[in-house]
Amino acid sequence: VAEKLNMKTVTPRTIAYMCVHVHFAMSCAEEWSNESEGFNYLEFYTFIVDFFEDTTGSEADKRTKKLLA
Repeated sequence: VAEKLNMKTVTPRTIAYMCVHVHFAMSCAEEWSNESEGFNYLEFYTFIVDFFEDTTGSEADKRTKKLLA
């Protein structure tokens, strides 16, 4: 898929996107919605993006760069 989309790097948003899809695939939900069985996919996506993008301090920056390398 990455090759077809010409993706050269991994971003926080691509990680979050894949996490949402993996969680949905592992759930017993039969159709897509923002919330399923009490699990909010939009909040989950936002949490993951914020984990990488809302970093403060040199240690957080180092962690983010290492994880996205």
